[in-house]
Amino acid sequence: MKKPLLSLLGALLVISTAGVVLTAAPQAASAQQDRNKAKKVYREAKKAYDAKDFDTAAGLFLEAYEYDPKPELLFNIGQAYKEAGRYVKAAEYLQRFLQERPDAPNKDEVAQQLYDIQLQIAAQASTVTIQAPADGIPVFVDDEAEPRCVTPCLLTLSPMTHQVRLVPAKGAPQTLEITPDPGSESSLAFDLGGGAPRGQLTVRSSLDRGELVLDGRPRASFPIARPLELEVGSYPASIRIDGETVWTGSVEIQPDAPATLDVIALAPARSEESGGGSVMTLAGWSLGAAGIASLGAGLFFGLSATSIEDDLQAQLDAGRAPDQDLLAQGESQALFANVFYGVGALSLISGALLIILDDGGEEASASRGSSPGDVQVLVSPQPSGGVVGLGVSY
Repeated sequence: MKKPLLSLLGALLVISTAGVVLTAAPQAASAQQDRNKAKKVYREAKKAYDAKDFDTAAGLFLEAYEYDPKPELLFNIGQAYKEAGRYVKAAEYLQRFLQERPDAPNKDEVAQQLYDIQLQIAAQASTVTIQAPADGIPVFVDDEAEPRCVTPCLLTLSPMTHQVRLVPAKGAPQTLEITPDPGSESSLAFDLGGGAPRGQLTVRSSLDRGELVLDGRPRASFPIARPLELEVGSYPASIRIDGETVWTGSVEIQPDAPATLDVIALAPARSEESGGGSVMTLAGWSLGAAGIASLGAGLFFGLSATSIEDDLQAQLDAGRAPDQDLLAQGESQALFANVFYGVGALSLISGALLIILDDGGEEASASRGSSPGDVQVLVSPQPSGGVVGLGVSY
C-alpha cells in the first residue's frame, strides 16, 4: 500500500523540479541576452568616448548600465559627463559609484574628482532673480520636496536645465524652465495665470522712519530697500512721518517703464551765522546728486545694451537667426538706459534751477526756522509717469 504512494510523491517531485528548471531557463537566457546587449552598447559608448563625443558616450554607458547594472558603468557615465562639462550629472553618477562600490580600488581618486567637480560647479553657479506678483510664495526647484526660498528671492543654480515651480496658496502652481549660462545673472518672471498688468515703483530715500501710503493703504515703511510690485494705474499717494502726513500727491504705474519716487530728507534750516544752506539750495544739491546717480545707472544699462547689440550683429554676420531672448534682453536694457538718462537729466536740471533761483532763501529760512514736518515737494515729469522729489526736514 505504501509503494504506490511513494511512487506518486516521487512523480510529483520530478514534475515540480522540471517546472523550476523550465522557469529558470528562460530567465537565464534573458539575462544573458541583456549582458550581450550591454557589451554591444558598451563598445559603441567606448568609440564615442574615444571620438570625444562625450554626451553620446554618457548616454550609451547609461543604456549599457540599464541592461547590466555593474557599478563600473556608473564610473564610466560620470567620467563622460565630466569630460562633457556637465559637472552636476558627473557628480551624481560618481557618488552613486562610490555608494555601490565603497571598496573600489580607485575610491580615493574618485573622491578627489568629486571634490574638483564641486569646485567647478561652484564657479559656474548662476544667480536667478525670481519675480512674482506677490510676496511669500514658495519656490521649488526640480524635484525638491522642500521649497528653496519664498518670493521675493534669488536662486543659485548650476548651468543646466532646471524646472522652477511657484506654488501659491490659492490658484494653480506654475512651472517655468530655465537654462542659465555659467556665472550669469538672470531673472524669471511668473504671472500665475495672468491678472491685471503690473509695474514697479522704486522709492529712493534716506528716511529711516515713516511710511508710504498708496490708495489709502500703507504699502511700505522707510527705508524701502526694493522696488514695489503694483498693478498698472494711478495711485493717490502720501507720506506719513510720526503719524503726520507730510506730503500728498499721486504716482503713475506703467507696465513698460519703472516709476521712481525720490524722497529727499533735509536737515532743519539753520541761521546765517551757523553757516547752513537754505532748503532750496540743499534740495538742489540733493537733486543734482540723484541726477548723477541716475545718469550712472543709465550709462551702465546703455553699455549693456550696446554689448548685446554687438552679439546680435555677430549672429547676423555669421548667418544665424538672432537669439530672441537676447533681443528682448537688449530692448529691455535700452529702455532702462533711456529712462535713467531722462531721470538723471531732469534731476540735474531741476537741481540747478533750484540753486540758481534761491535768491535770499538762506535768510528767509533762518528767519522762519524749521519745525518737524516742514516739507517741500519738487515734481519733475518723466516718461515713466513722474518722479517726485520730496524734501522733508524733521
